[in-house]
Amino acid sequence: MRNRTNQIIHAAARFGLLAAAIQMFVASLFAATLDVGPGQAYSKLGSVPWMSLGPGDTVNIHYQPGGYHEIVLLSNSGTSNAPITITGVPDPITGALPIIDGQNAVTAANTPWNSLFFNFEGVIVISRAGTKPHGYIPSWITIQNLHVQNADPAYTLTESDGTVTNFDTFATGIYVEYAQHVVIRGCELNGSCNGFFCNTKNHDPNELSADMLIEHCWIHDNGYPGNCGVHNIYTEARGITFQHNLIGPLRAGADGEQIKDRSSGTVLRYNMIIMGPGPGTAFWFEQTQGGIGIIDVDPAYKTNFVYGNVFYNPPNSRGLQMFRYDAMGIQGQPRNGTLYFYNNTVVNYADQSGRYCTEIFSLPSHSEVLQWNVHDTVDCRNNIFASLPATAAGSPTAVSLLGSDDSAINFGANWISAGGQLIQLPYGSTHFFGSLTSTNELLFGTRGRIDPGFISAASTNFQLLPTSAAIGAAGAQSPAVAASTHIPRLEYVFPTGVEIRRGNGPRLDLGAFEGTSTSPVGPLYLLTVAGGLGQGSYPAGANGEFERGR
Repeated sequence: MRNRTNQIIHAAARFGLLAAAIQMFVASLFAATLDVGPGQAYSKLGSVPWMSLGPGDTVNIHYQPGGYHEIVLLSNSGTSNAPITITGVPDPITGALPIIDGQNAVTAANTPWNSLFFNFEGVIVISRAGTKPHGYIPSWITIQNLHVQNADPAYTLTESDGTVTNFDTFATGIYVEYAQHVVIRGCELNGSCNGFFCNTKNHDPNELSADMLIEHCWIHDNGYPGNCGVHNIYTEARGITFQHNLIGPLRAGADGEQIKDRSSGTVLRYNMIIMGPGPGTAFWFEQTQGGIGIIDVDPAYKTNFVYGNVFYNPPNSRGLQMFRYDAMGIQGQPRNGTLYFYNNTVVNYADQSGRYCTEIFSLPSHSEVLQWNVHDTVDCRNNIFASLPATAAGSPTAVSLLGSDDSAINFGANWISAGGQLIQLPYGSTHFFGSLTSTNELLFGTRGRIDPGFISAASTNFQLLPTSAAIGAAGAQSPAVAASTHIPRLEYVFPTGVEIRRGNGPRLDLGAFEGTSTSPVGPLYLLTVAGGLGQGSYPAGANGEFERGR
């Protein structure tokens, strides 16, 4: 039947503009909906014919008490107009998401792995099946409204050949060997070594991940104690967007990053990222590794957009560096690029006695510049950088905008707590070889203030009071931003939503929020998200219609 469908589609292609519409219509005629769960056609995940899915097919995974302790391999592909969709159907009473749990998980017999290695690397794995030829890349797959947890070596699983083993120390909630045009939406990922991982392998275009979208997700409490190589998110793709997510913190004892990314064209917008409790950063944009010769030749490799986010470094965090860009050793091809960082709210909330200092941007050092010929720039405009004490009697942690003796930052208007420094030279360095431009536009703590006028920092409500000096203080965006599609038109709504950013004058406010916003953030630590985020956690119309990031 699907062969006949393909013949119709190919014939339709000769009719030009009608082809896409006809393709969608024809795909819908043959698309299947498969329901899994109590009282449904399929009682367990392992009985679903995963290797028979085609364009437009949907698998609905219904909530059941205790979750599904099974491992799933996704390998088939949809199309641009008819993706394969895996959808969780929440509990109709509580709204709790269906749980797919790695603890004591069972893999269906004869699952066609291309290597059994992947059977203990993830709970949901997207990978080329062993029945498909080299060069095949799973594509056009959407996974949404699922709670995926416990890909952790503390737990056993049963492999497809019946062997009982433990998860690997790199195991991941959703593990992508390589895939393209993938959407992860409205999911909760926790309790694993990596929450979400996507790979690009062997410098091979046939093993390239590309066009990834992660949105409206809650990704937290992943990582592995004492291991700095696993993270809440770890990605390497040609084109990736993170938007409208709540990310972090890591689990206790974990030393990784909230986001470690080796991609080109990375866009990080309208998220809240909570650092800690370990020493890792909010994000580290490093050089490509498996994508050398593919990702690093993409023009977008040299350009990253980070805007409209809330970055929070709480009292229990050991994070002394917030953002790394190409720094701390060169493993692949240097970006030699520009990080556009604008309209973000960055808050260090700790006493100096608990965290003495924090570097905002960590860029390549002078020795790395000389050794690797790496020249990176941050274009930094219209942000708020606040450093506040966590106790009434405490002094705030010392903040420096650049922790390097080289590289460059181009400034525009930014509000910085009084006492903030421009540069913190590395230990043993006595000279700055880089450049800082337009420092005259920086607002250092108007009238000696360390608080820009947040409604309540103690409750993690970082919107601005009407009296804040950051109201209407934004300057011009950089020419590259102004000419792009990455204008800050939305703002983050806790926990995983967005709303339209409504200006209140001729100029925007500094930071991630407008003073006229109607959806306050927090109080973060007073919120209980019972049973996961669910479908109703973001406003109607905010689930991608504004900005798809594709």
